[in-house]
Amino acid sequence: MSSEYLALTKLQKIKENLNKLNGKLDKIEKRIQISATQLETVETKSYPPSQPQPAPDAHRNAVGGMWEEIWKLQFDFLVNQGLKPEMKLLDVGCGSLRGGVHFIQYLNTGNYYGIDINQNLIKAGYEKELDHQLQAKCPQGNLLVNGEFKASLLKVQFEFAIAQSVFTHCLILFDAVLLN
Repeated sequence: MSSEYLALTKLQKIKENLNKLNGKLDKIEKRIQISATQLETVETKSYPPSQPQPAPDAHRNAVGGMWEEIWKLQFDFLVNQGLKPEMKLLDVGCGSLRGGVHFIQYLNTGNYYGIDINQNLIKAGYEKELDHQLQAKCPQGNLLVNGEFKASLLKVQFEFAIAQSVFTHCLILFDAVLLN
């Protein structure tokens, strides 16, 4: 078999997997509803007893819920595409580390990087989802808060990147652009 044939066969397989994934994502995106009030409730500071406190899992709900289903979808997809522990991964829109928790477990120390617009989500994910062992595998410097998603600020060359549900969280921005 020629290398061209093998490459075309592999591309076809990837295309089939992407089509299956897109079907699953369409179903998931229809179920995801996020509001600005959910994002505002994700705080990691202390609250006086008289103030309402956010639910313990508010950081999970703020990224659209379906915590278990989405991380598994992300993880399985990237591993099936060839992600190896020694590779560096950028998680664009990492939020509260829904996928990050599992990527940090899988990847070698320091190989997971995340970028998000919301500092409270990253902080909540880091503090509530990562135990001390996982925090040691992912230094806080690997998590960047940047509203323009300038991954170049991390000064790292990545072998893989994922941007799960970023566009579903940008619908308000898209609506504003389309209306103008």
